[in-house]
Amino acid sequence: MTGHPATDPAIGLPPFGPFANLTPGVGWEAALGFDYQLAQWSPYHISGQFRYGQNSGGSAPSSSTGIPLTLMTPSGSTTPAVVNASGSASLDKEDHWLVDFAVGSEFALASGNAQAKLGIRVAEIASTANGLGTQTGTANGLADVCTPVVSGPPICVVSPTTFPVTGNISFQSRSQLLGVGPRLGVDGSEPLGGSWTFDYLGGIAVLFGNRSLNATQTAYATTIAAGSLNSVTALSASSTVGVFNLDAQVGISYWFTRNFKLTASYRFDGYWNALTIIEPDGTLGQQDRFCYGPMLRGTVTF
Repeated sequence: MTGHPATDPAIGLPPFGPFANLTPGVGWEAALGFDYQLAQWSPYHISGQFRYGQNSGGSAPSSSTGIPLTLMTPSGSTTPAVVNASGSASLDKEDHWLVDFAVGSEFALASGNAQAKLGIRVAEIASTANGLGTQTGTANGLADVCTPVVSGPPICVVSPTTFPVTGNISFQSRSQLLGVGPRLGVDGSEPLGGSWTFDYLGGIAVLFGNRSLNATQTAYATTIAAGSLNSVTALSASSTVGVFNLDAQVGISYWFTRNFKLTASYRFDGYWNALTIIEPDGTLGQQDRFCYGPMLRGTVTF
């Protein structure tokens, strides 16, 4: 993992950084594919598919205490501050898609047929999150300390002091994986009697590509002593990785005609260490992504 804050490292990671590791909720997925047999009696096939899915997530509350910030004053100087922040964040949207292209060879297995496949998979997962909150605390600075005198104006000297800070914090993040790599798979069908069959498929792949995280926090504060203060923290982390991918699907099919069947199945598609996140303790980490659920598929043969 390589990466660095784009601003003063003393600012640290965003107080709302842990919201970069929100997991997605229920979503949907659709797919379109083909399987072409090279000749009528040939065991060799060319196949491919495209899948796209989308998930959203709910909101979650958060509160943090003793957050160090470096605030920018209107004059261009910086002043350190310690604040407590509270708010909530949500996973706006998470998209995932993949494209498969493979060459396969058909063979007999038990009382049915199966097909071994060797191909390539391209996949992307992209997750975006947002957070909003408020902050209260104190900042260090200089202020006039005045001592009254018996006659004449008070005597004032500039002395270090602390003053209250109040304001808002916003946070945005985008975590992404884009990879391509070889995939080895198998799919087949086993007759159950009549027009019913048991269908299955599975595959393993290793995706080589880029895993990245981009996050931005903006803290806007107001104080009596220094007016408006701002802090903008940008975090960018990117690395070249190899991500393990496993997918499997099993289901029951019914042939309505000799050219059309409908399959009710359950699918799993898992990516290990797929996304870069900000852990609750402020460090960078990785998070798996598992997509699973029931699917309905229609197959037309020509």
